[in-house]
Amino acid sequence: MKKLLPYILIIVTTAFVTAFIQAITYNNPIDNLITVKWGDSKYGKAFYGAEVYFIKEKKNYLVKAKIRIGRGNNYYHDCGVIGVVISPEEAVEKYGEVTWTETGLHIGKKGTYFISRKEIESHR
Repeated sequence: MKKLLPYILIIVTTAFVTAFIQAITYNNPIDNLITVKWGDSKYGKAFYGAEVYFIKEKKNYLVKAKIRIGRGNNYYHDCGVIGVVISPEEAVEKYGEVTWTETGLHIGKKGTYFISRKEIESHR
C-alpha cells in the first residue's frame, strides 16, 4: 500500500487540478459574452440592451439572452436559453448578430431568435 500512495496522490492531484481548471474556464462573465447591443424604445434612446452570452454545460454551450431595461438598475427580462452550440466560436458565429427593429429584437442569423416589442415592453 505504501508503494501505491505516491500514485494515488498524483491521481488525486491531477483530478483536482483538472476540475479546478474546468471550473474557472468560461466562468468570467466577460469571457462568456457574445455581444451586447443597445436599442431605442418609446421610453428613450438606448433604453433596452440585448446581452447575449453562453454558459458551459457538459459537452455543449447554452446560448442565453437578457434584455436590460434601462441602465444602472439591474432590471432585465430573461429570455432564457435561445440555442445550443458546441463551441464558443460557433456561439459567436450563430448568435453574434443583433438587430433592433420596430417589431422587436432579432438575435442571430436568419431570424434564429425573435422577441416582439410587445413582449419586451410588457415590463410596465
